[in-house]
Amino acid sequence: MKKNYYTRITIILFIIGLMMTVLYNTVSDPKERDTRDVWAIREELAEEKKRHSDLLEEIRTLNEVMKRYEEITQSTPEVVLKQTIEELETKVGLRRYEGPGLTLTIMPSNEAKATGKPLKPIPPGLLIQLTNQLYEYKAIAIEIDNKRLTQNSAIRDVNGKTSINSEAITMPPFDIKVATTTIEDASKLQSQLLGSSIVDYFYLDDLLLKVEEVQANIQLSPSEQPFQIKYLQEVNERD
Repeated sequence: MKKNYYTRITIILFIIGLMMTVLYNTVSDPKERDTRDVWAIREELAEEKKRHSDLLEEIRTLNEVMKRYEEITQSTPEVVLKQTIEELETKVGLRRYEGPGLTLTIMPSNEAKATGKPLKPIPPGLLIQLTNQLYEYKAIAIEIDNKRLTQNSAIRDVNGKTSINSEAITMPPFDIKVATTTIEDASKLQSQLLGSSIVDYFYLDDLLLKVEEVQANIQLSPSEQPFQIKYLQEVNERD
């Protein structure tokens, strides 16, 4: 009888010990470990904080716009509607833009010139990466080689040539105009570009990305691409 009792106690203690072992391994040795160092974690936290700050700034700007519209709407609704249309057309690239910004110049690198390497068009992937980075740095409008980018613009390879909306970009050198909301944003964008690795990426393709000085008034031409609205249609007031 005592033998069966001790046997049961042993089995129970074995099961408890096994469960404790599994629990300890689960807590102390998770399947997915965070192997990043402290600086990598701090960098990610800084990026999240920056996104949060940008969202708050955008919310504040939208609140100011709504407040301004509410004040004007009470007296002149037609003026508000016209201003709204103009702002939207400028934002999507259908109107000429004048405001703060800076110019980027894409040119062959000095090494490519010295060695006599034949000129090659800028790779579309590199140009896409640059434009994405510019928008991330608060660019509100971009013009590449006199071609205004819009929401419908496509950068791709067409018959061996890098093209925007099927219109080929000229061989380097050519300019990229970048517009920002304020002169402060333009200065910040300039600093971010100069400290970015995107400059090195251009160098690997025998190209030089030259960041010019900030301008208080830069001009971007409107897009010549027709803007098509697929899912919206005018509603008859009688309907």
